[in-house]
Amino acid sequence: MPSKAEATDSGGLRIIKTNPEGNPVTGTGFQLLDTTGKTIADGKTGSDGTLTFSGLAPGIARLKETTSGSPLLGTVPDQDVVIVPGPPADLPITDPYRAAALTLKVTDKTTGKGLAGAVANVVPKGAKDDKGAFTLTTGKDGTAKAPLPIGKKTGTTYTVTQTKVPAGYRSQTTSVDVAAVPGQPVTPSFANTSTAAPPTQKPTARPTGRPTASASDQPIPSSSQSARSCPADQGRP
Repeated sequence: MPSKAEATDSGGLRIIKTNPEGNPVTGTGFQLLDTTGKTIADGKTGSDGTLTFSGLAPGIARLKETTSGSPLLGTVPDQDVVIVPGPPADLPITDPYRAAALTLKVTDKTTGKGLAGAVANVVPKGAKDDKGAFTLTTGKDGTAKAPLPIGKKTGTTYTVTQTKVPAGYRSQTTSVDVAAVPGQPVTPSFANTSTAAPPTQKPTARPTGRPTASASDQPIPSSSQSARSCPADQGRP
């Protein structure tokens, strides 16, 4: 058991872990490291979302979140904390929801081939002054990818608007709304129509077979031939 002097000289840290909506998160793992990288304390938050480290030597320590405790949540970056003598100091930590994986896809409506150089704006629906908006440009395969920040467990709706089409195309759809949920993929797509003139239609191939001869095409025997071929006329004066 530490002496009274040792207890007075030591300090502590009380982590209070919540999600973006302020609810406590159970099972979040934390590790406390000294300046040499050695682990001096570790543990997980309880049902109330707290984790307390006590009996720590005063000084600077490095706090590392090892697991968020929820598949919907991400983790915060490592941070330095100052341990001072006395009772554990409170440290609130709020993990963000895991970003959704956005893949913008722009294709030729007729062929389905991806189109490079298409530009689209992505804006959180209802955002003031387009806060959180950004722009994407498709690459050679007609796609562009970006993480979408999520503010609620139920998800966040974004409006994706195609603002530029590749040369020689026009867009069939101006904008689409997509519902992004934590950690899940979302793929807004646009089909662009070519403005080029359709190719000239080739004439139908000429028939190669010869027509069948009709009865009228057959040769008609002459009168002299007819007379020679009639036996009844032979022997007449």
